[in-house]
Amino acid sequence: MKWLVLLLQFGLWAQAADPVITASVDREQAHLGDKVILSVNIHFEPGWQFDLEPLGDTLGEATVHTSSWNKPEFIREAGLQKLSLTAELSWFTLGPKRIPPIAFKAGTGQESDQVFESPEIEVQIVSTLEPEDQTPSDSKPQIGMSGLSLWLIAGVILLLVLLIGWVIWRKLRSKDDEADWEPPPLPALEEVNLRLKELVGSSILKEGRTKQFYVEISVIMRHFIGRVFDLPGDEMTSFEIEDRLRAIRTPAGFIDHQSDFNDLCDRVKFAKYEPSEAENTEVVNLAYLQVQALKPLCEEVTDVEVG
Repeated sequence: MKWLVLLLQFGLWAQAADPVITASVDREQAHLGDKVILSVNIHFEPGWQFDLEPLGDTLGEATVHTSSWNKPEFIREAGLQKLSLTAELSWFTLGPKRIPPIAFKAGTGQESDQVFESPEIEVQIVSTLEPEDQTPSDSKPQIGMSGLSLWLIAGVILLLVLLIGWVIWRKLRSKDDEADWEPPPLPALEEVNLRLKELVGSSILKEGRTKQFYVEISVIMRHFIGRVFDLPGDEMTSFEIEDRLRAIRTPAGFIDHQSDFNDLCDRVKFAKYEPSEAENTEVVNLAYLQVQALKPLCEEVTDVEVG
């Protein structure tokens, strides 16, 4: 009888209920550039373990200023534990904005980990101008000009024409030199965030071009890592880069994130593996985790160049 009770208790523990994830913002309408506080709460039964990281520099169209996880607390009345994420976001374009779901990886140790997502939230970004400031002002009566003023205006116009003609002449003479000039590349951190944002915001996955998505995100990360560590990343395979980096000192956790990222990408690119939507989200998260881990190295390089 005692063994039967123990087995029942173990079965109930092993089938712990899924965590409950809620999300909210401190306001549903904000002005351009205003900081909106996002709160994500995870309520779960004892036994769950979460793999949690701070947010990256962007979340959807929002800029992430700060993000941090609070220490777990136990809610005695409900018999549940609680984890909380607090982040400050802002937007710089008008209109309805979507805070996309945030994926969390969790498990009980009894089976493979699962991926849970926070609810999607919408925030309305409005102009900082008041309605009365946006209406055109009343027309003013025109002021007449004397003959002297007209001559002065004519002289200024003539000078402008001569100046424009001189500029055009200079440009025509230096046309060949300008054709060879190329703008300096963006800093590595700014470039990778821009390219990842463009890829994630594209319609490649919606159009079913999954393999192309994984090829492009792999190329972006190899190029970024090559710039950070001064390697020919565009000419190396993912595993060649991984082997090279294992011989040098890298930030904590970076190699693990890179290895998981390469494994998932190569399965899709070479083994004809069909990833799930959760795995599509995971590969993007792994890319941003690598960027976050290498961010201090990018800032050190920038400091040296400026100094």
